[in-house]
Amino acid sequence: MHRPTGQLWFDAPVAAGREWWRALRTHKVLLMVTGPFTGVFDFRRAAQAGALGLLAVGTVSTIGP
Repeated sequence: MHRPTGQLWFDAPVAAGREWWRALRTHKVLLMVTGPFTGVFDFRRAAQAGALGLLAVGTVSTIGP
């Protein structure tokens, strides 16, 4: 992933299926969620505590299935 300036921002494989890539290309928005969770079982507790950070970023996909 690159910043709008072209500078590299994230350089790792994105573990996502074809449907995810299709939705990204359709909606052109990536929603990033961060907080004190390390897996799906911690997510609900972090959300209920109001401890999640959400960032919606406009995207253009040039790779992916």
